Amino acid sequence: MPATLITCFLDDDESRDDPIVGRSIDLSNDVEVSGGGHHVLENARLSALQKDLEKEMKVKDGLEKFMSSNTSASKRYLEDSKNMLDDSKAKIALLRMQIEKIAHQEHDVNLNSDGEDLLVVYMLSQFTNLR
Repeated sequence: MPATLITCFLDDDESRDDPIVGRSIDLSNDVEVSGGGHHVLENARLSALQKDLEKEMKVKDGLEKFMSSNTSASKRYLEDSKNMLDDSKAKIALLRMQIEKIAHQEHDVNLNSDGEDLLVVYMLSQFTNLR
């Protein structure tokens, strides 16, 4: 997974939490751990997607409340809100698919490693029976 870079400037009085465009900040969640690096990367990606999903659900809920409570709002505001709600629903569907894909891949990896473990145990038992 390629790292995402954002360019920003930081004033002396500002922290890294308040970037201004100009300097590069590495936003990748790439954490390498020997032997389990891929698993850690998948967990970081899954956590980020779940956090994005929670935020987008709040956006959707807010838009739905706005639209239901503001019947007197101008037609333009309601149309814009409807478009934003449609976009939000599409993003939620995409995030759910991505989360499901990662969960499915992780499940497949676990099944494969369990199968390999069983094969090794079986082969060792057959080898010891030959003695």
